[in-house]
Amino acid sequence: MDITLQTNRLTIKSINLCDFSEYLMFWKKQTDGPINFLSQEEIWSRYLRFIGHWHRYNFGAFCITAKNSHTIIGEAGTAYFKRGINDQLDQYPEAFWRPSTDVRGQGYAAEAMLAILSWVDTQPSPKTVNAIIDQENTASIKVALNLGFQRYGSDTYKSSDVDLYRRSKQ
Repeated sequence: MDITLQTNRLTIKSINLCDFSEYLMFWKKQTDGPINFLSQEEIWSRYLRFIGHWHRYNFGAFCITAKNSHTIIGEAGTAYFKRGINDQLDQYPEAFWRPSTDVRGQGYAAEAMLAILSWVDTQPSPKTVNAIIDQENTASIKVALNLGFQRYGSDTYKSSDVDLYRRSKQ
């Protein structure tokens, strides 16, 4: 499934339409968090996992670019991660967003996710979407709350304290 969404500032394309070389460059620029040390092999596996989501579930990851640019400045979407934390989390897809470290604080994550969730709400996909956010990531917590997610619990994931959020279709 090939989907392109537009906002005033962004072009948001299903990962099927994204060039792997651009996706690789996006991940090579990340300089924070536990995911910043991904090898090219791990980035390729992530890329293929999201292509598989589109083929299996008709939803998945999107690459975010600024209008009139081919440089990926973020990744966002919904996917089944099956983290094994608890059944409530694994039962539904998770929303996720990651703006590039060099564009954070400009509202791109919220803008992209608003467009993505508006599209998700029109699809026959699950009526509920979860999110898992590190308790210290105040920026993502703010984005989640502004998108209508509500905290429903907390847990530990890979030695980090995380809060669990849920949003039902609007």
